Amino acid sequence: MKGQIDFKEKILYIETLRQERKHDLYVIAGQLQESNVDPIDSWTFFLWLQKNNIPSCYILKENDSFYQNKVKGSSQKDVIVLQSYNRGYELLDYTDIWSRACAFVVEWDLGGTEVDYWLRGLYDCRYVFLQHGITGNYITNLLLYPCHNIYNDVNVSSETERKLIEQGDKEHLCFIGGLPRYELIKDTSPKGQDGIKTVLVMLTWRNKFATETEALYSTAYWQGQISLLKKENIDKLQRHNINIVFALHHSLIKKKDVVNLPDYIKTIQQADIAYWVRHANALVTDFSSLSFDFLFQHKPVIYWIPDKDAQVYEPNSIDRKKLDSVLSRRHLFFNCLSTEDEIIEKLIEYANNDFTLEKCNADIADTWFDNRKDISRHIYEQIEQRLSLERFFTAPLKERLSQYKQEGEEYSRQIACCREELTLKENIIAEKNTIIGSSQRQINALTMQIGNLRDYSGRKIKHLRKVRGYLIWCIGILLLALILIIYSVTVYES
Repeated sequence: MKGQIDFKEKILYIETLRQERKHDLYVIAGQLQESNVDPIDSWTFFLWLQKNNIPSCYILKENDSFYQNKVKGSSQKDVIVLQSYNRGYELLDYTDIWSRACAFVVEWDLGGTEVDYWLRGLYDCRYVFLQHGITGNYITNLLLYPCHNIYNDVNVSSETERKLIEQGDKEHLCFIGGLPRYELIKDTSPKGQDGIKTVLVMLTWRNKFATETEALYSTAYWQGQISLLKKENIDKLQRHNINIVFALHHSLIKKKDVVNLPDYIKTIQQADIAYWVRHANALVTDFSSLSFDFLFQHKPVIYWIPDKDAQVYEPNSIDRKKLDSVLSRRHLFFNCLSTEDEIIEKLIEYANNDFTLEKCNADIADTWFDNRKDISRHIYEQIEQRLSLERFFTAPLKERLSQYKQEGEEYSRQIACCREELTLKENIIAEKNTIIGSSQRQINALTMQIGNLRDYSGRKIKHLRKVRGYLIWCIGILLLALILIIYSVTVYES
């Protein structure tokens, strides 16, 4: 509960600061959830921004191998080093950055947290998925993982890739820029029939084995690679002046102490891959994004998925969905082989032709790249264009909403005043009603008193009338008596 309160307080403070500051800062990061990857795309884009004096900063972790090997101790400015990482929440401590941010450009999200969704909804700041690798596996991720709906924009390298991603409700999600690392690619592979040629072998990872390491070694995924790299095949390729270099995926490097590989298999680390992308003549992979670095140079790529029919993956697992998704798109590629023998024979065929990619396959490769120069500039211009559109359409709306809010507050004040006045009048009416009620009671009392007086007066009048009757009767008798007396005296005297 406290974490939620801290999160809300921080974003409220940042959004308050943003109302007062200019939004001009590009915030760049690689894959903050990983520590053994080479964030070459985001770092290349960051260096381009710095070179062109565009306000920008780069975020990485102290325990990143990239920081320890290439950045630490360098003079590169505007680099922010996180001491710890908890799905992006510590980023909110850098309020000066987010109060100015106009774009957050990453190679992977922060983990689908509320920080991700806050960034997606932040006004005048684009949340951009730069990608760590083009299409292939990453198209599958975009289609399968709901958390990728958090991005405002997704950088792609071609119209072909855009059509694959923009399905359903994802319309207008992508812009065509490209991967910045392509700007650094320079083919240095040996040419001509003489000399040793090198083939790089690298398959991508399977999520299932992140927790089930022991199960890895008995699977078609691992045993297929070991079988391809058996000494018989290595010797056969060397007789055709072909050396094999095996690149361990960065998730497998963590488990290298339990990976028992024969000495004749030459392995390389993640830090060496950039060299072999330029120096190797061909690539064997399943659906690693590395294949597009080779296609960009028109170098042969052989696609081979040793575990495509494996039952070890549950039907609804991410691994199974990835495999099915990639297999359904094999028509977009070439050299999709099924057995190790086919791979060996194809490599020998390419060696006999100086590892020259066929014209038809080179045309297929070109469909994945719309930009081959100034890729970082294309990305920057696309982000700026989308920012301009957001500001153009949203700013007037915000002003109108602000105006409506002020008018609403004024109406609310007027309504409050009317309510107070109405309440006052109701109180006055209530008081008058109370007075009227009291007066009515007094009138009723007086009416009763008057009625009582009338009754009393009536009774008195009747009584007086009776008394008057009695008096008249008595007076009559007295007068009669007086007359009789007078008559008697008169008679007597006479």
